[in-house]
Amino acid sequence: MRHGSKHLISRLAALFLTVLMLTASLLIFTSCSIKIPSGSGKTTEQAESGVTLPDVSTTKAGDRTDDSSGGSKESITPSAGDEKTSEDNDTASDEGVNPSDENEQASGKEDTEPVTYNLRESGVSFTFPEALTDLNGILVPSYGMQLNDSGIFLSGLTYYAIPEDKYLELLDKGDDLTQEDQLYIQSHFMDMIEIFTIGGNGSLEDLNTGLASFGLTAEGFEKLGSAGEYNFYCLVDPQKDAVGTAITLDETFQKEYEAMLEAFRDLSWISLSEPVSASTADEGTKVSFNTLDLDGNPVNSEELFKNNIITMVNIWGTFCGPCINEMPDLQTLNQRITEKGCTVVGIVCDVQGIADTGQIRAAKDILEDTGVTYLNLLPWNGFDTALPAQFIPTTYFVDSKGQIVGEAAVGSRGAEAYEALLDEVLEKNQK
Repeated sequence: MRHGSKHLISRLAALFLTVLMLTASLLIFTSCSIKIPSGSGKTTEQAESGVTLPDVSTTKAGDRTDDSSGGSKESITPSAGDEKTSEDNDTASDEGVNPSDENEQASGKEDTEPVTYNLRESGVSFTFPEALTDLNGILVPSYGMQLNDSGIFLSGLTYYAIPEDKYLELLDKGDDLTQEDQLYIQSHFMDMIEIFTIGGNGSLEDLNTGLASFGLTAEGFEKLGSAGEYNFYCLVDPQKDAVGTAITLDETFQKEYEAMLEAFRDLSWISLSEPVSASTADEGTKVSFNTLDLDGNPVNSEELFKNNIITMVNIWGTFCGPCINEMPDLQTLNQRITEKGCTVVGIVCDVQGIADTGQIRAAKDILEDTGVTYLNLLPWNGFDTALPAQFIPTTYFVDSKGQIVGEAAVGSRGAEAYEALLDEVLEKNQK
C-alpha cells in the first residue's frame, strides 16, 4: 500500500467511536496520534487533545519505534545513527497507525527488515514476524496507553480486512463517510490481540478488580510475562466469536486472518518492558543535540537555534494522520513568522536512523505532498528524553539559547492557532 493509505485510520477514528467501543476497550479521538500509535481509556485531558489508532495519537503518540537499548525507553525515537530499522513495507498506519516505507506497516513487500512498534507507555513492543509483514489487509497498533489514572495499561493490534483501493476510497472521503461506509468498516476490522499491563506485581484478580470500574473484564486473558514490578496479561483473537457473524471476510482475507492466528501462537516477537510515563519537557529545559536532516546533512542544535528568536519544533510521524493534516498550515505559518524571527523545524519521530531509507522516503513523500519546505530532522540518541511526546503532533517552543519556553502544544492546530501560541511565547520570552 502507498504511504497515503495509513492516514485513513486517523480520519475514521472519531467517526467509528461507537463501533470501536464494541471491543470494550477503545476510545479514539482525532487531533493527535499516540506516539505509536493509539487508544483506549483516555483521560479527560487526553480526550481534549485526542488520540488515534496508531498507532500510532496520540498518538505520538503513540507511534513505530526502534528500541535499540532493548527496552521501551527509546521507544519511537531511535537515534539518527541507529542501525536498527523498521521495515520498508506496505501498510496503513496512523496514530495513528504506524508507518513504513510506502507506508505500509503491516504489509511490507520490498524490504526484509522487521517492522517494530514500541508502545512505550504500556511497555509493549511488537516486532512483526514475516507472516505479519506481507498482508493484503492492514495490521496496526490500536492502543498503547493507561486507562485513566488506574495504573492499568492497554495495548493491542487491530487488523483491517480492507483492500487497498477500498481503503484509499474511504480515505479520500475524509469526514464525509456515509452510514454505509461506517457499517463496512464495522464489519471488516477486528482486534487480533489485547494486552493489559498492571503494576505492583498485580495478579489477574487484581486486574479484574481494576477493570471493573470501566465495565471491563480480563476474562480469558493469560499471563504473557513480567518486567520489573509490572505483569502483562494477553488475549489473542478477542473477537473470534464475531468473525463469520458480525464480521465478514471474503476468502482472501479469511485465509490471511487464519494465517495471522498461526503467527499469534508464538508470541516471542512481543517484548515487554516497564512502562514509560508520558510527559512533556519542562519550561527552561535545555535542548542540545547533534543529528542529521533527511538528506543526511549534520545539524547542531546550537547552530540551529541561535539564529531564531523562537524555533517551533514539531514532532510528527509518518503514521500520524493529524500530524500530516496540519502540515500545510505549518508551512503557511513558517512563511508568516519569518518576519518575527521565528521558524518551524520538524522531527520525524518514527525514522530509525539514516539507514531507514524506506521511512525516510515515506517522510519525504509526505513533505512533498503537503508542500512542506522547512527543515526536518531525524531523531537522535536521547531524543525521547530531551523532547518527550506521548502524543503527536507535539510542538515545543525553543529560544535562541536552546531553552524550552512555555508549555508544549499537544495535538494538531491551524496556522492561526499556532501563531497565537507563538505570540504568547514571544511575549513571555521578552520579559
